[in-house]
Amino acid sequence: MDSHCLSLQQMSPRSDSPSRLIAENRKARFEYFIEQRYEAGLVLQGWEVKAMRAGRAQLKEAYVYLRDGEAFLFGAHFSPLASTSSHVIADPLRTRKLLLLDNYPQPREMTTADIKKVVGEWEVAAKRSLEAGFLVAEIHMAHGYLLHQFLSPLSNKRTDEYGGSLKNRMRFPLEVAKAVRSKWPEN
Repeated sequence: MDSHCLSLQQMSPRSDSPSRLIAENRKARFEYFIEQRYEAGLVLQGWEVKAMRAGRAQLKEAYVYLRDGEAFLFGAHFSPLASTSSHVIADPLRTRKLLLLDNYPQPREMTTADIKKVVGEWEVAAKRSLEAGFLVAEIHMAHGYLLHQFLSPLSNKRTDEYGGSLKNRMRFPLEVAKAVRSKWPEN
């Protein structure tokens, strides 16, 4: 059987009316092959991550388009949850950029010096926020962001004072909280 199959039917709504020819695609099969393998990450918005975790992402009809060294995912459908933030305008069928791993640096474990630097950056950011007139500061430690990655035993595989036990995994996020608190007033 041919890999492309088109069914033609002759149909008449009534016996006395002229017949019309209708072309209907009954079965279309395409022979696919892997020309080149790519490893990529997917750029998602927060509501899309929640939809994916809830099993509300459909990639069956999606395809990847490569152009000028960049890759894009078309046709994927992410159904927004009812609990999605009201300030987000969800576009379930939007084109999503893929991050080709050959073009991006591989993540590396932070050194102790890196950790101390980030703690200092949080402290400076808190000071600047207060000077700019902000009344509230939030330290986001969830949804896979850096501080959350240290808390989770699934992502934190360190063997130094920032990994292993819960106490050690909490060390970096607590150092950040302490640094921010040192610059933020009690009231």
